[in-house]
Order: sequence, then structure tokens, then C-alpha cells
Amino acid sequence: MALGDSFMTGIALLAACAIMLIAPVIMIADKTDSMTQSSIQTETTNFTNNIITKGEITQEDYDNFVLTLSSHELAWDLELTVQKQDVNPVKKSSGDTNIGDGASTIYYTTQIVENLPFKLNEGDLVSTKVKSKSETIFSQLTGADSKLIAEEAGMCTYSGTN
Repeated sequence: MALGDSFMTGIALLAACAIMLIAPVIMIADKTDSMTQSSIQTETTNFTNNIITKGEITQEDYDNFVLTLSSHELAWDLELTVQKQDVNPVKKSSGDTNIGDGASTIYYTTQIVENLPFKLNEGDLVSTKVKSKSETIFSQLTGADSKLIAEEAGMCTYSGTN
């Protein structure tokens, strides 16, 4: 056997070993990303549904949601938006309490967090968006530019302004 044949056999063995080790790691990292994505979407949906059914965002609910996100060992951007419906001022002065045909005010994460507990009225719109700021293991291994994103929105069904 010539030296060139041994060298090529060695290279082929190294390549086969590398593929047998790297491919499963990438597959596991992809599966981990999928499970994290599913978990974050579920938690975001539960958080948003809790807001729209209670009619308020409490400090405890907000803190628990942030802690839950941080338990996934990634850095997250959390965007919380509330669009408060205001009955048209003309209708307001006439005593009409119908929702709609009016102006609205939009509150963003910082404004909401600074005013916790944040009360909502029936018909107010709530939106929660979570996006990973850091790379996952899968994106580090593959070079893919993938971010985990979870979004949920809904209309408040209960007035928390009792």
C-alpha cells in the first residue's frame, strides 16, 4: 500500500468521524431550538390571555413572565403594547358608553411597566412580542441567522377599572 493511499484513507476516516459527531449535535441543537420556541410561544400566549381576561397587568404577572423567559438561558427583547380605546369625546359628553368610533392611545413597554398595575378596559387591545437577542447553539453551529420569536395579541374582555 502506498503512502498516498494510507493518507487518503486517514482523511476519509477523519471526515466520517467528524460527520458522525457533528451531525447529531446539530440535530439536537435544532430540536432544542424547536422546543424552546414552542415553550416561549405557549408562555407568551398564557401571559397575554391572562391580561385580557383579568383586565390588568400586575407587577407579579410581569415579573413572573420575565423570570420564565430568563429561565431559557437566552437574552430576550420583550415588547408589550396596549392600545386603550377612548370613546369619541362628543359621545363621552353625551353619556353614550358604546365602544368604538373613537380615539385610542397606545402605550409601550416602558410606559406600561412604569405604571404597574396597568388597568385595561373592555375593548382595549394587548400585544406581546418576545424575540431572542442572543444566538442559540443551533445558529452558532450552522451560521444561520435565526431568532426565536413569539407573538400574541388579543382584545381585553374584562374591565379592570373597578
